[in-house]
Amino acid sequence: MINIVEFLPLYRDVNRITSAVALGEAVSYAGQKTITDFYRQFSDAKIFERMVLEIVTQKERAISDLLLSSIKSEISAYGSMYRMTRLCLDALNPETVCRKESQRFDRGIRCQMEIANNYSKELNQINGSLDAIGYREHTPQEEERLWQQHEYLTARYSEEKERLSSLYDQQREITTETSQYTENVFEMLYNLSLEFESIINKYLPTATSEPSLEIKEQTAPTEELVQVNKIDPDTIFHAKKFEKFLVLEQKLIANQYLSPELHWVSTHENGKADIKRLIIFLTGLVENEYFLPNRDPKIKTFFEARYRIAIGQNFEKSRRKPYIGEYKMVFYDYPF
Repeated sequence: MINIVEFLPLYRDVNRITSAVALGEAVSYAGQKTITDFYRQFSDAKIFERMVLEIVTQKERAISDLLLSSIKSEISAYGSMYRMTRLCLDALNPETVCRKESQRFDRGIRCQMEIANNYSKELNQINGSLDAIGYREHTPQEEERLWQQHEYLTARYSEEKERLSSLYDQQREITTETSQYTENVFEMLYNLSLEFESIINKYLPTATSEPSLEIKEQTAPTEELVQVNKIDPDTIFHAKKFEKFLVLEQKLIANQYLSPELHWVSTHENGKADIKRLIIFLTGLVENEYFLPNRDPKIKTFFEARYRIAIGQNFEKSRRKPYIGEYKMVFYDYPF
């Protein structure tokens, strides 16, 4: 059964494609395949609910809440895009892009047919010369030369015919394939997203619910954090790991966990800072050996100052232990 690690990237691809189309870009055949395959794979909402149940029953409450929130945000994003650009999306005719894709072998077939026909003409000429040679005087060398040419041209004609036949086979395959992707599925995906959202809401607690795995809120003022002595990255990161970390940090900004000014802005629905996601991210860095050993206090101080947020005791080894491995779920598409 598919799990969240596979589901979330697929849904994000659907949203990326839908967003591009909503902004006026033409949908590609690959994009049409992606969204259609996604719809077919999850058109039975029971598959989605089984996946959600697996998360709820096999993960700690706080972790499952984070994962469900990530899914819900992708679902909500699609719903919002569709409602705002419904007329544009529903007017799209996928048959056009499918027809164009099915014709991509046409030029190659025409060129290959011309090559094969040229060898056929030359072979016919040699066959005519061999027929005529018996009715006139000729030397053994002349006849041998004609038979050599006949052998060469027969082999080449056979090769080119095989290439032509292969192109025809590929054209038939792509024509059969594209015929399965001619339907506009944006509205069907929207209706499916409503079912997904209904399922998510059954299992995702409200903003007032208390998580079973508590993260202590820290109240140190931002200005106090800024005044903390800054830690040199070279004193906590392994060689070349800081450069890799900067790539991950750009993903945090793109996904709106961080502001461009490097303020940690991810929050819960109740408006409180989402410390859990930060701890899961830092635990992922620890697991992937970004940091030098025995640097926990400096690591905590470094990120408190860098992200303008108090981490406090939440980064202690015993407190982050429940989050080991969870970065693969929450930050599933980050290049750790």
